Amino acid sequence: MKNIVLFLLLSSLVMVPLAGQTKKELKEEKIKKEAEEFDKMKDLVDGKVFEFEAEWTTSSQGRRINLYSRPNLLRINKDSLDVYLAYFGTLHSGSSAVNNEGGIIYNGIMDDYKTKVNEKKRNITVKFDTKGGSDSYQFIMTIYKSGNTVVSVSSPWRSTSQYEGTTKKTSPKK
Repeated sequence: MKNIVLFLLLSSLVMVPLAGQTKKELKEEKIKKEAEEFDKMKDLVDGKVFEFEAEWTTSSQGRRINLYSRPNLLRINKDSLDVYLAYFGTLHSGSSAVNNEGGIIYNGIMDDYKTKVNEKKRNITVKFDTKGGSDSYQFIMTIYKSGNTVVSVSSPWRSTSQYEGTTKKTSPKK
C-alpha cells in the first residue's frame, strides 16, 4: 500500500508539468488577449458612443490630484459631447472663462473629430474641439488597449490639464 501511494505521488509530480502550458503558449495567449482587447476598444471608438471617467488630474504646475471622490466624466455620443472635469490650473483671462463650478463643463456638439490608430503601440488617439459659451477647448485622448486613457485639455483661457482614467462603453443613465 505504501508503494502504491508513493508511486501515485511521484507520478502526479511528473504529470503536472506535462499538463501545464509552456512559456511560448502563455505568451501567445497573452498576445491574443491583448489583440482582442484592442479590437474591442477600436470598435468602441469607431462607434463614437463611449465615456471616459477621470481618476487623476495633473495640472500644468505638475500637481497630481486624486479625483475618485468627484464625478469627472467625458461622454461622447455620436457628435455630441457631455463633459464635466474638475479644473486645478491657471486662468489666463478674466472671469469670462470661469463658470460657477470652476471646472471644464461643456454640453453640446463637438467639432473636427479625428481618430488615429497605432497598431504597433496598440493605442488610439482621438482629437476633437468644442466651441461654446465663453470658452473653447481642444481635447486629445490617448486610449490604450485595456481602456486606460490619458486626456489632455487645452484652452486659450486656461493652462493645459491632463486627466488619467479609463474609457469604457457608455453606462446607461440612471
